[in-house]
Amino acid sequence: MGLLSKINIKGLVLDGMRQKYGPRSVVSTFIEIPVRFLQFVFGIAVIGLYAQDLDRARKAGKPMDSKWAYATVVGTLSSISALIYLILPFALPRPLTLLVRLHLPAFIHDTILSILFLTLFGIFGKMYIPEDDEKNKDVKRMKHAVWVVLACLAFWVGTMALNGVRWWKNRRGGDGGNADEGQFEKNQHQHHDEGEMREAA
Repeated sequence: MGLLSKINIKGLVLDGMRQKYGPRSVVSTFIEIPVRFLQFVFGIAVIGLYAQDLDRARKAGKPMDSKWAYATVVGTLSSISALIYLILPFALPRPLTLLVRLHLPAFIHDTILSILFLTLFGIFGKMYIPEDDEKNKDVKRMKHAVWVVLACLAFWVGTMALNGVRWWKNRRGGDGGNADEGQFEKNQHQHHDEGEMREAA
């Protein structure tokens, strides 16, 4: 019984996630959700790594360095965006992957964040990757921060590509997205009718 209960729970969780995120593809669903979570976490890490220097400069009465401010802003945008991507499906009437009107805006948004992180990596990579960090803890920390930025870049490029493929497939398929939405509505009505029949029985 315990094993059957675990299987049923896993099935319910899987069905729920597929309905909210990607009913057509289990693989893309279970790739995108962890990546969005990592985008959020690593964005917070970027904020922590760069904002501490801004705070230290503020306390010392020194002017704010625009490079560090840029890094903090990009990290903030990354975390907020990833959080929205994680929460948004629960506020929408149908799965995010079926809302074809959002595919292009999502692709553009992720492209912009990819460019921002690419720029950030270029700025600090040039500054710190060639440096010797053996005797300087701050340099070592900033070099680690560069690799965190690179990870963020990889995550956003990945979701940019995923959204780009979704948009391209929908554009190529014409009304395929509308057909999928219609099928989703049909399935929802079918599940609703089945639930009413079970309650009546």
